[in-house]
Amino acid sequence: MYFHRKKAGRSNEAILQEIIGLKSKSVVEIENYVIKNLGSKSLETDNDISRFMTPDELTIFAQNPLVHIGNHSHKHEILTNLTLEEVQKELEISQQILEKLLGYKTNLISYPNGSFDENIISVSVELGMNIGITTIMEKNYFPLDNRVNGQLLLHRFNPVVHNGNMHLSKFRSSFQLKTQLKKWLN
Repeated sequence: MYFHRKKAGRSNEAILQEIIGLKSKSVVEIENYVIKNLGSKSLETDNDISRFMTPDELTIFAQNPLVHIGNHSHKHEILTNLTLEEVQKELEISQQILEKLLGYKTNLISYPNGSFDENIISVSVELGMNIGITTIMEKNYFPLDNRVNGQLLLHRFNPVVHNGNMHLSKFRSSFQLKTQLKKWLN
């Protein structure tokens, strides 16, 4: 939607407001809205950059020792819009697919849209996901001990890129993590 609206000359603020307005809807409702407003071909990918990974690509990618694959739900529904039974089904299906592809059950979840609550955490823990990735923009301090209902919640940090250079001083993380990132990037 962003790229189509940008091509049409919409401002970032107008696009963001439109996207925020869709957050309470199901994936099917969002797809119908996009098709109605942008055309039936708008959901098709027309280049290699915007397509999803194939199962084979994901399997190969997951073999890298620096890669950790996690659950993100089956249909990418915003979990707080669903009943607990629907949350259970979304996450179970995704866990089953990932286990079949990877050969192991993932213990990570990155909550779609960053939306979760204690009940959703409990469901994900029951399914073996004891680490949850949030979109809460806060630092992760060592030792890591931010647990809710038995799940370690890791907050998000974003690098700031200016003039093509990544500024590690702008990472939203603890000093120890910045030090390690500097070593990896040098």
